[in-house]
Amino acid sequence: MTAYLVNCGPYQRKSGAAGYGVNLGIDQGQTLPAAPSYPPTITDHTDDTIIAVGSPLTLTVTVTGETPLSYQWYLGTTPVGTDSATYNKTLALEDYGVYTCVITNVAGIATSDEIRVRAFPTGQYQINVGPNQRKSNASGYGISQGVDQTQSLPVAPAYPPTITDHTDDTIIAVGGELLLSVTVSGTAPFFYQWYLGTTPVGNASTYSKTLVLADYGIYTCMVTNSAGSVTSDAIQVRSFPVEKYGVNPGPNQWDNSNVGYGVNVGVYQTTSEIPPVIIDQSSNDCLTRGDTLSIFVSATGTTLVYKWYQDDILIPDANDATYTKPLAVGTDCGSYVCKVSNSAGEVETTPIIITMFPIVVSQSGNSEIIRGESLVVFVIADGSEPISYQWYKDGNMVLGAIEATYIKPEAKGRNCGVYTCEITNNT
Repeated sequence: MTAYLVNCGPYQRKSGAAGYGVNLGIDQGQTLPAAPSYPPTITDHTDDTIIAVGSPLTLTVTVTGETPLSYQWYLGTTPVGTDSATYNKTLALEDYGVYTCVITNVAGIATSDEIRVRAFPTGQYQINVGPNQRKSNASGYGISQGVDQTQSLPVAPAYPPTITDHTDDTIIAVGGELLLSVTVSGTAPFFYQWYLGTTPVGNASTYSKTLVLADYGIYTCMVTNSAGSVTSDAIQVRSFPVEKYGVNPGPNQWDNSNVGYGVNVGVYQTTSEIPPVIIDQSSNDCLTRGDTLSIFVSATGTTLVYKWYQDDILIPDANDATYTKPLAVGTDCGSYVCKVSNSAGEVETTPIIITMFPIVVSQSGNSEIIRGESLVVFVIADGSEPISYQWYKDGNMVLGAIEATYIKPEAKGRNCGVYTCEITNNT
């Protein structure tokens, strides 16, 4: 409430006067109601916007309520801007994000909805102003006269590569010309990487090679651009099944216009085998004693021979794609490799590591001894080596008792109790 003073005028001192007044001759101080205060209310603000780096950003809020109003803009939780209903900024990369504005007055506070400012995908180009663009009556289009402008303009969005076609599986003789290709759609430029198995070879949309035995196998091509990457399906290249014979090129085979048949000039073919290629194999595994150990390899090629090895030692009669050992025990653990071969070559799996959880297969029973006798307790465990032992008496660790057998010579009464052994390995 606001107090103000009312002073009576001279006409108000006369009873016949028409002027209005209060008690004659008395100054009156009265408290009258003030206009109510209204908190800020945001009626409008800038919408979410997409704008290029280097462009001017302008954000505004429209507010009603009791003045004066105070404004604070925020980027995330960081205060920005001055005390104004408008926030202006030339955008840098760090200026993208979520903006809000907090408005306060004597009656309250209001916060705007979030305004998201996102980057516009841009490219750079240079505009040089020509002479006609410097004249106001010129018909040529232009920008500010005499100014070289570098502007960020939207570019077409980049599309990731898609392989629409590629060479099919092929059969070709040693010494023949291999030609692989992929057809790709998407946004250029594209970058190509061909692989034979996991080995990088060629880096163009086509890959060509005069084949030797080592070149047979599975080929793939990875294609990359600024928007992503894609890998082709596997392309299998196999040897042409030719008889074991020698081809000595005759003169007619040097002439492309002659209809004489031949193979690549000067090439002597002596093999009909397709070299082995491993396409799958078992993973490492951890067994429990008594489980069945079963590991496998899957390979392509002709007339394949399999040989399994445990820790580099040939396993007798293990000559199938799958090796199985029922009722496995600790000695069956180790590193397994299968070598796959034929007359055209040999490949081997990566090591397959087989481990086994430790298990107690035998131990000491309860016993009574006479003072002065040796106390002997033991445990027999199985599992993958190395196996570690730690003995406990009545739940307390026995220092130095780290073997499968614990011996205490000349036992006394204090050596009696409950003995247990903790057994561990690396599984």
